[in-house]
Amino acid sequence: MPLSPSPSPLYRLFYISVPLIVLLESSAFLLRDLLSPLAVTAFIRCLDITVLMALMHKIPGVPGMTGISYSQISRGIKTGIIWSALFGLTVAAAGFVFLWNNINPLSLIASHIPFKGYELVLFFITGGLIAPIAEEIIFRGILYSFLRQFGCPMAVILSTVIFAGFHVNGSGIPLFQIVGGVVFALAFERSQSLAAPIIIHSLGNLAIFTISVISYPA
Repeated sequence: MPLSPSPSPLYRLFYISVPLIVLLESSAFLLRDLLSPLAVTAFIRCLDITVLMALMHKIPGVPGMTGISYSQISRGIKTGIIWSALFGLTVAAAGFVFLWNNINPLSLIASHIPFKGYELVLFFITGGLIAPIAEEIIFRGILYSFLRQFGCPMAVILSTVIFAGFHVNGSGIPLFQIVGGVVFALAFERSQSLAAPIIIHSLGNLAIFTISVISYPA
């Protein structure tokens, strides 16, 4: 079912937000000599959230079309919690399959986090809360909603490819981002609330970070 009966406000949102996002991301270069990379990321993501949410609420009709209206929050929270639990159980079941085949599943999830003290706290806040909110606003709230006019399958595929592309690190395939992108998009489509993918994204990141800290203590 389409998220919007009329694409016009979504066109306005998309074509205004794209240059805004580019401008906000480019401003990181102005701060790299003043703040640590982690602090810069936190600051830019907070700017993303503030500016884009203000824009989305400014254009009539957009809040309901992008899943950020107040009436959609409770449904999104419920969907996000349920899907997070199901996703967690699925990952746990897959972990047992790996263990059965003498493969340590933690080695596939965990990675060394090079932060201690307050930087570790900032890392958890940024990666577990601020970044998921900003990324869901951009990739599901704005991008997916715009692409939805071409049909749900195409919107899921294209938004996931772009989302994963922004998370490429090294030569490996960003498998977790691909899976996550699909899950986030489907949760958004199902609930028509941005709260759902935000909760799944946030809880997933926090779980991975926690496992990493336990597996690779500083």
